[in-house]
Amino acid sequence: MDIVILIARKLGLPSLLRNLGLGRMVGVLNTWNLRRIRAKVAHCHLRGVGLEIGALHFPLRLPPEAKAIYLDRASREDNIRRYTDVDQAHIVHTDIIGNGFDLACFGSKTLDFIVANHVLEHTDDALGALATWASRIRAGGHLFITLPIADKCCDRGRPLTSLEHLIEDQRLKQDAKLRELADRNLEHYREWVCISEVNLNGCTKTEVENERRWRSLAAQEAEIHFHAFSPQSLADLMKYFCTNVCPDFLLVEIRESGGEVISLLQRST
Repeated sequence: MDIVILIARKLGLPSLLRNLGLGRMVGVLNTWNLRRIRAKVAHCHLRGVGLEIGALHFPLRLPPEAKAIYLDRASREDNIRRYTDVDQAHIVHTDIIGNGFDLACFGSKTLDFIVANHVLEHTDDALGALATWASRIRAGGHLFITLPIADKCCDRGRPLTSLEHLIEDQRLKQDAKLRELADRNLEHYREWVCISEVNLNGCTKTEVENERRWRSLAAQEAEIHFHAFSPQSLADLMKYFCTNVCPDFLLVEIRESGGEVISLLQRST
């Protein structure tokens, strides 16, 4: 199946279908393929009882040997009211309402796996979040993480976040220099408003309106895509994490899949 899809893309069939007014079909096929590849990786590696953060209407398809607890910042009912543009029938039941970045309700090494699809870009301390997730994983367990590729989502046109920037974010958070970190985040809010939101909404505002909006979002500490990644920059992040932050983790697999990159990390036994 992977070969068939690769050939279709090389022949330009997705573009042809879009030109024929069948863009919706291309979107459906892309979603199906994304779900298929995620499940393929999961079925090879995930076992036991784990956690999926922010699954919403698109939970990872797990093998029979694995069971997920669903954590979200809101209940299923609240998510149905908030997300009116998704398939609401498939929004998962929230087992635990909580913060997906601190996981205060889980003890050390209590989970066999954690799934975080399109979550890590929403924190201003990516390495810190990875370290927190890793601390909850038992020996032999896995982190299953996907992130959107900037050039293939609403973040196209944003500068990629350097590894050095992410390392400094973690240092500031560890040293409790939160004001300094917040000042650094202002640029991320500006990029989000001036680039990502324009890509999403297709409309531009004046410079004054943009500044008013990104400063307002920053004051609210609103959730945005703080960081922008390419396949290579994400691979560099994961390799650094396994080498310098949590050396008992190995990068088992990293692969590009459509508009995202799948990363699978495993704690040594």
